[in-house]
Amino acid sequence: MNSQIHGQETIAIISGRGSLPRTLAEGLLLQNKRPFLIGLGGQYDSWIKDYDHATFEWGQFGGLFSTLKQNNISKLTMAGSMVRPNVSLTGFDFSGFL
Repeated sequence: MNSQIHGQETIAIISGRGSLPRTLAEGLLLQNKRPFLIGLGGQYDSWIKDYDHATFEWGQFGGLFSTLKQNNISKLTMAGSMVRPNVSLTGFDFSGFL
């Protein structure tokens, strides 16, 4: 899958709280790469709105994978702090896998 838009490789960052996700996004820009931030379950800082981004609730895998496909993203990393969700309260959506 080609993860380039306008000559820039796009790399998704599942962004938790703290300074690490922003530092990583800024570093990608310095390398002429496009960061795409993903916030999960409200466990992200509001600055992600300064970048191309999407937010999801825990278990919305279908929406997450659809967004990755729509943005031609094939590389993904995680950075920042998150609290593990209670999976028994999470509704899982696997529609994006199809």
